[in-house]
Formats: sequence, C-alpha cells, structure tokens
Amino acid sequence: MESRWSDAKAAEYIQRYGSQWGEDLALRTYLGVLIGAEDRLVLHGGGNNSLKTSLTNILGERHPVVYFKASRLDMAGI
Repeated sequence: MESRWSDAKAAEYIQRYGSQWGEDLALRTYLGVLIGAEDRLVLHGGGNNSLKTSLTNILGERHPVVYFKASRLDMAGI
C-alpha cells in the first residue's frame, strides 16, 4: 500500500479546523479521509475512527476526551 499522506494537506486541515477543534482532531479528520479513500481498508460508506486527546474548558482545566466518527458516515467524505 502506498502512503497518500501529504504534509501540505495536513497543514491545510490544521489551518482550517485546528483553531476551533484542536490540532489533534484536525489531523485525525485528515487521516480518516485518507483511510476512507482506501477501498481495501473500509467498506464503502463506512469505517470507524476515534481519537483520544484532552481539551481545556472555560475554567482553564484540562480534561481527557474521546471523539468518535458517527456510524454510517463515509470516512472519505468527512
């Protein structure tokens, strides 16, 4: 399998989504799109993806969080 990773494209995701959702989630979204585009890895229209990270709340406290991609959403199009 050939890598489809692009540092430039990853930077676009960070720029587009990073300030609102954090760099970790922006990169996981990009990775999900790459995985979803690979027919040998996921069924069309599906795929599972998650991310464990932490966020700072409005009080400045860090908390662990887990993000999950919803079922029945095509990973290639998220």
